[in-house]
Amino acid sequence: MDRRTFVKLAALSSAAAFAGTPKAMAQDATGSTSTLTSDNALEMAFNFAQSCDTNGQGLVPANPVRLATAGGDHVGYVVDYNLDGAPNGYIVIDASCPNGIAEFSFEQGSISPYAAALMSNESLASAQHLSEDEQYAVKIDGLLYGAADRSGGPVLLNDGTIADIPMALSSVTGNGWIDATINTSDLYANYAITAFNFFPSFIGSSQNRITYLTGRYACQVSALCTCASLYGMCNMWECADEYLEMWDRTGTTVLYTENGIVFGSTPISSGASGFVDFCAARGKSISNRVNQDPTFAQYVLAVNAQQPSLLSAWPSSGGHSTVVEGYVSASNNATGAALEVTVIADGWNDSARYINFNYPALLNPKGTFFF
Repeated sequence: MDRRTFVKLAALSSAAAFAGTPKAMAQDATGSTSTLTSDNALEMAFNFAQSCDTNGQGLVPANPVRLATAGGDHVGYVVDYNLDGAPNGYIVIDASCPNGIAEFSFEQGSISPYAAALMSNESLASAQHLSEDEQYAVKIDGLLYGAADRSGGPVLLNDGTIADIPMALSSVTGNGWIDATINTSDLYANYAITAFNFFPSFIGSSQNRITYLTGRYACQVSALCTCASLYGMCNMWECADEYLEMWDRTGTTVLYTENGIVFGSTPISSGASGFVDFCAARGKSISNRVNQDPTFAQYVLAVNAQQPSLLSAWPSSGGHSTVVEGYVSASNNATGAALEVTVIADGWNDSARYINFNYPALLNPKGTFFF
């Protein structure tokens, strides 16, 4: 199905604050740091889930995997959530991120970007029979992650591509990892919801589905077709004709062809104007605005008005566009720091990602708003 009811944070059924019983040390630990090990990464994941889990859903954190930068620095962990033994979300803990939380999901069946990277090339991943200590996740930017091992070999990315292994990581052997440190107040924090909203149902489609239907893929074309679906003008699971039309209207150009699939690139400005033309051809008049440095408040306003918007990140390695379909604002009860989360369809996989909007790795963001 392309339309799925959001399995939102359980606490979002009301505007009440959620807060479990905080650790006694949490209120006294502001400014202190703790070593980020696999054990306390699991504890942090547990605290965060319990803090959100007012309906007794019983999420269980499992399978902590080290998270490192491409330069070889250990910054955190990727931790799965299971419910009754089945995947039910994840959390990406990054000590360099405000509140120590880069992204998360409590959606049924959703998997981490690290797991998505492994699934992008299952045959290669299954051929690597490695010890737990040899596996790690690689943070490329705020949206793009990899799965790799320290014995060498390719890095599998969650966008379906493969990269060379970072040499700084491949040279680390044995117990050579230097553990990251994290603010103790973030490690044991509870949170209170201050605001939230979503579109009535989540719409997303995987890159594999799009290439199966069309033989093409361009991230902004996928994002704009998702916006059309939010307006009821497209079905993301049966959208071949609309996809090809959007490709043409937005001036998308061919980057390369691989395994018979044509990959393209779309300028943000022509993407926005092309989407306006696509809607006009169906009798809907809309306007657009492109912001070079969008704010979280602008996405809040767009979601509250039920108006689609794009969040695009443009690191030096190339840009990627996503659709914002919801937001969550919360407050860290230990420090008072805001946790501002945009809920996106990333165009690579078909489940929602809850992204910390203030993640420093979300490089050079651009915003496209329709109204």
